[in-house]
This record gives sequence, structure tokens and C-alpha cells, in this order.
Amino acid sequence: MSIQAKRLVLRARLEDLSSEILLQKELLKKLEHDKVLAKRELNAVMDPVALLPLEISSEIFLQSLDPLPKPQPRARHAPMLLLNICNAWSAIALSTPALWSSIRIDFPCRERLTQLLPIWFQRARNHPLSISLHGDLGRHARYRPLSRDLDDDSNAVDHRVRAMIWQQGDRLKHLQISDDYELEDSEVEMTSEAAFADDGSDLIEIFGTGKTPGPLPLLETLTIRGSIGERRFRGPQILQLLRLAPNIVECNFGYKSSLEKLVVASDKLVLPTLRRLTFGNSETQPGRNPEIFTLLTLPALEVLSVPVWGSGEDLCRFLKRSAAPIQKLVIGAGSGVRSSVLHECMLLLPSLASLQIYWNSPHPADAVYSALVDSPSLLPNLRHLGIRVPTKDPISSASWRALVSAVSARRVEFNVRHVQSLPQDVFAAFRALVVDGVQISIGTARGDFMSGSDDSRIVSVDAENEEPRVILQRTKM
Repeated sequence: MSIQAKRLVLRARLEDLSSEILLQKELLKKLEHDKVLAKRELNAVMDPVALLPLEISSEIFLQSLDPLPKPQPRARHAPMLLLNICNAWSAIALSTPALWSSIRIDFPCRERLTQLLPIWFQRARNHPLSISLHGDLGRHARYRPLSRDLDDDSNAVDHRVRAMIWQQGDRLKHLQISDDYELEDSEVEMTSEAAFADDGSDLIEIFGTGKTPGPLPLLETLTIRGSIGERRFRGPQILQLLRLAPNIVECNFGYKSSLEKLVVASDKLVLPTLRRLTFGNSETQPGRNPEIFTLLTLPALEVLSVPVWGSGEDLCRFLKRSAAPIQKLVIGAGSGVRSSVLHECMLLLPSLASLQIYWNSPHPADAVYSALVDSPSLLPNLRHLGIRVPTKDPISSASWRALVSAVSARRVEFNVRHVQSLPQDVFAAFRALVVDGVQISIGTARGDFMSGSDDSRIVSVDAENEEPRVILQRTKM
């Protein structure tokens, strides 16, 4: 065979081998694909979640989420984490809109969030949304150069994120706005030196671009909190939010929101559906005096936690114009509160079942306790009475005896905190009431009865002991 012929044969052989290799590669590729499918089928057979009906597996995923904090749009947090487990779990997660109905957004925001948010909201479909905004909500040019890991466009990104949120206003059911960014020492020093000149730079812009959002027909709960120095929320914006929410049920203004410094409008606002209003925490001491409180009329209100400064006439006027069926009242009574005004307030609360008072000064207290004894028609439905007093200003013997008379006359569940000791005759009187079936808890400053602390250090009125003693006792209130 000539060299030319041999060359042609070898080339043909190489072409055949190349074709065979390509064929085998395609076959190998198909085998690899079949292997992946077989693995998926095996996983589906072995995965108990994948074998369950979608309704049950979806509920399992929902129950696995912590109620607090709300889900964050990050790969290592559910529900996005569920997308990376297996195809079956990913399919379940994407078929469960409720998994995507809650989200926590931390400010300042990254550019990537503007791409992720539309996808997140789309996965929630038509499910009502619960959105929680946290972080540095009031960043300003005054100290922005000190902000960590931010580029020059971060303010614009924040505004775009806010705009995306308000575009979902017709689906918002729960909204929390918390200005809770922790400043570094250099930032604290700069904001302190600036002292927030009266130029509006200390006001937090809720709406982002300043454009008022559309109606919020599903919004039921609104929470506003703040904790950074003297930064304030814009009062007119908060009032506008409330006006846009015709079905609002609960409104909470956090303890550190500086709401007493709100720049408020003069227009009065009637919220016929609001049933719960708290300044601070309804289970702890209310926050400072809020100007916005003087603008509200709430005819359906059932729970109110509010500070009372001055004479207390603002509270009295509110109760008169609202004429609401309030069942629980938590008040922080300042030193200037007049007992006569408190008595007038109580006359306006025939439906009240629970009264908790934080006395910043004990002076008007005795008159209130005496009124409960002398006026049976006062607070006729009262079932629970809670008292908190300053540790530096303990309850006097006269006040203790007035309390004993009030509890004895009304037979109410009674608890008092910030107590280190009590007179022997008072202890004996409480002991007799306990034996007679009245529920009484008397605690030290370390106790936390109203929030349901399991292990509270308390002075227990024990029917089997002659002396008061400090013990560890489980208390649930």
C-alpha cells in the first residue's frame, strides 16, 4: 500500500474514532442526566416531606419559621435556604405563598435588593404582606461619610427600596418601622456635636421620595420605633399612614420613638376600627408623653397604654371624646398628675377590667385607692389591679393599708412590683385574702409578673407561713 493510500485510511480511521467519541460523549451525557433523574426520584421516595400532600408539607415549612425575626432576603435564611436543599423542597417553597409573605429589610440597602424584592413579592402572589423595616432609616449627609461599607449611591438605593415597598401598599397587613441602627463611637460623637440643627435633617423620611403612598386597605397593625439620639419621625407622615388605613386595628409606638417631639399637624383624626394603642409596651412602663395622642379619637379602643404627664387632663379629654369600651388601661403617672383628674378618668371607664399604674410619684395614689373603696360604682368591672412604684420612693405604710382596703373591697387580682418589704399587719391582711381565694403577687424589682417571667424573685404571700419571705416561684399572669 502506498503512502498516499495509507494516509487516507488513517484519516478515515481518525474520523471514525472522533465520531465514536462524540457518540459516546452524548451517551455519557444522557447517562449522567438519567442518573440525576434517578437520584431525584430516590430522594423523593426517601424524603418524607416530598411524599406528603402539598398542604401538609407547606404547613410544616411555615411552622419551621421563627415568628421573630421576620425572614431576611438572604441565601442562608429561610425561605431562600429551602430553595437550595433539593428540587422537591424548592417546589414546595415556591408553591407556598405564605412563606414569602413576611420579610425583614435592613437599611442601608444593597443594590441587589432592588432586583430581589420584586421576585420575593411575586412569590407571595396575592397573600397579604408583613414587612419590617430596620436599621439606619434616617441617614443624612451630615454624617453619611462615616457610615460603614456604603457607596455614594446608597441613599438612592434606599429610596428605591422604599418606593417598591409602598407599591405593595394594597397588600400590606402588618408594618413595622424601627430606626434602630447602632452608631459607632465616631458617629455618636459627630451627631452629638452637630446637635441636629433645626433644619429638618433629624427627621426620618418614611415615604422615601416624599410621595404619599396609595390606600392601605389591608393594614391592621402599625409599629413605629426609634432609638437614635434625637432623630424624629415626621408627624404628618405618621398621621397620613393612619388616614390611609381604614381597617387599622393596632398601633404601637415604641418606648424610644421620641414621639413627644413629633412635628404634628393640627387636624384631628378619627380611627373607628383601632382597638389597641400602646406607647412603649403595654406590658412594661409606657413611653414618654406623645403629642400625637392629643389628635386621636378612637371610639372602638379596647387596650390603651399611655404615659400621663402634667395634670392628666389630656387623657381625660381623650376618654371623653372617644367614649371607647376600654377594657385594659396601662398608664405611667407623672409627678404632676392630679388625683381628682385620675378619678374623673376612671368615671369614664365603666368597662375597664384591668388597670395597671406606674407611679412616678406616690402622692396621688392614696386618693385613687380610697376611691375604689368609697365608690362601688367606680370601675364596676375591674378584675385586675397592678401597681409599679419607683424603687427610690417606696410605698408608705398608709398607702399599703389603702391598697389592702381596695383589694379587700373589690376582690380583684392584685400584683405590685418594686417592693423589698411590707409592714407586718399589711402582710397579715394580704395573707388572709390569699387564704380566702384572692390572687396576690408582691414582687421585687427583679420580678416581671406582667410579661409572664417563669422565674421571678418575689415576696410570696404564702398561707402556710407566718412571715413574708423572698423565694423563687413560677408566676404566670
